[in-house]
Amino acid sequence: MATISLTDTHLQIRLTRFEKAFGLLRDLTIPLDRVRGATEDDGILRDIGMRAPGLAWPRKALIGTFRKWKFKDFVVWRGEPYLVVITLDSDKWDRLVIGVNEPEAIVRVINSASAR
Repeated sequence: MATISLTDTHLQIRLTRFEKAFGLLRDLTIPLDRVRGATEDDGILRDIGMRAPGLAWPRKALIGTFRKWKFKDFVVWRGEPYLVVITLDSDKWDRLVIGVNEPEAIVRVINSASAR
């Protein structure tokens, strides 16, 4: 499972070796001034778009870059019960969609850090 952490100036997403290999992704470090906010959203996977590149295993895992219209999403979900959607003001990604077990605390921390 991907881990989300915050420093005073950055949001960090750490991936497992499996997620890096099958999603063709790497760990992310994003400045907090590029983070607009976070929400808990369990319906986004139904409308995520086309995978390019990455892994899509129905009802088991979605890992990689997903594109729909003009949006480009960084998705790491391996069957976790909840999703956190982090909206960015970035050139590379529009949203980060990360599977988590406890979304309320993560959303609260990210939103309070991005509001500074």
